[in-house]
Amino acid sequence: MVQTVLTIENKPLERLYYVLSGDIVLEKAGQVRPIAAGTFIGEVAFLTSRPASATVTLAAGARYVAWEK
Repeated sequence: MVQTVLTIENKPLERLYYVLSGDIVLEKAGQVRPIAAGTFIGEVAFLTSRPASATVTLAAGARYVAWEK
């Protein structure tokens, strides 16, 4: 199963994401939790030019929209 990594914890972020559908997993400081679709990913890092605060991975088949800086 192919997954898509949208953000990596403590790495720069060049895009803002909105996940339309699919399974999302957020990992931060070793803690893992699911997130519901219909949410923005990376909005704080994108707006403040800080590194991503978490690693976010989408399951195969998930749909999202991305905006470049």
